[in-house]
Amino acid sequence: VGKNELDKAPYVIDFAGEHLIAGIGDKIYVRSIDAATSQSFTVYRAGDTYTDPETREVLGYEADYIADASLLQPGDPATLSITKASGEIRIGDRIMENLNEEIILNYFPTPPEESIKGNIIGVLDGVTQIGRYSVVVIDRGTSDGLKPGHELDILRHGRVSPDPYSRVKNDL
Repeated sequence: VGKNELDKAPYVIDFAGEHLIAGIGDKIYVRSIDAATSQSFTVYRAGDTYTDPETREVLGYEADYIADASLLQPGDPATLSITKASGEIRIGDRIMENLNEEIILNYFPTPPEESIKGNIIGVLDGVTQIGRYSVVVIDRGTSDGLKPGHELDILRHGRVSPDPYSRVKNDL
């Protein structure tokens, strides 16, 4: 997401009932959803800040998916019902309207037309090692010529191992 996009989004202020957290089937109260163009919303929590490892430029901000919700009643507070969740909803979690954007369900993996070199700057779910089917975040995007379906190779720099028995000082 862009800078301050989550900070400006409506947020959870309370739960129906005596709950400390909310889950599927629970109702939540959200600050300032007065006029919605959709009945479908997503609950997010602020995640990592993605920066370019070379220039230190901020590339974006992670919005961790928490749950899907449907609007029951607009207002301030608005009432939403949790329909799907990957974790518990907490007070302060942010709500964003699901826009009717085109979602690409079918694509054909192809290499980009031009060589693109970049860096992995994040791995979803907080793991440090990646493998097949891991989801990663890279420091390249549409402005660099990437399109949905482009597949990239991952290359890793090897480590340097000094030879402790060499007669040449600092021999690698």
